[in-house]
Amino acid sequence: MKWRCHAAVAAALFLAGVSPASAGTITLEGLAFSDELGGFVLLEGHGSGRLDDPFVLVEEITGDRPAIMTIRGLSTAFGNRIGSHHAAGFAITKVVRNGTDQSWSAYNLELREIITAHSPYEDGLSFGQASVAGRPFASDRYSAAIEHDEPYDGVSFSGGLVRPGETAVFSFVVTDTLPKSVIFLLQKRAAPIAGPAPDDTAERVVIVSR
Repeated sequence: MKWRCHAAVAAALFLAGVSPASAGTITLEGLAFSDELGGFVLLEGHGSGRLDDPFVLVEEITGDRPAIMTIRGLSTAFGNRIGSHHAAGFAITKVVRNGTDQSWSAYNLELREIITAHSPYEDGLSFGQASVAGRPFASDRYSAAIEHDEPYDGVSFSGGLVRPGETAVFSFVVTDTLPKSVIFLLQKRAAPIAGPAPDDTAERVVIVSR
């Protein structure tokens, strides 16, 4: 798939020595991606949001709490760049460096319209729900993924390990049938320890993603 090639290019640029200074906000094609809510630092970005030219965002996770990306500007005027039935949508590849002192045995993404509440089935925001666009979602470091439609909109990557200082690449899509001007992407990691999965990751039905 062409959009995965851009992830490899971004990873190479990242490992070549992108400055760790916070980028704050990166604006691409009218969408503004921000690290203002903390937990990570945006370093670099490019692309148009299409499947063959996704938004590529390079970032570093800096702590153990959820990293929350704020995304502004999604609208019907922005349009749907992935060819699905949704009013607005885009393809995205994230190149994420583990800047913490913990290994990650799983990586979980969740979309929200309200930062303090899960996104319900009816709000229109999703990872391309009921569409084949951009699938299967993929990572270069995890062998499996599961999509959640209820009781929240999420994607969980598992079957791998990202150690401190290592980099992982994730490719997926974001869509909305009733676009909101501000949405949030939560990123949570799980450490490789025994015991029950925390919070939203408790229910898992693993599907092979590559």
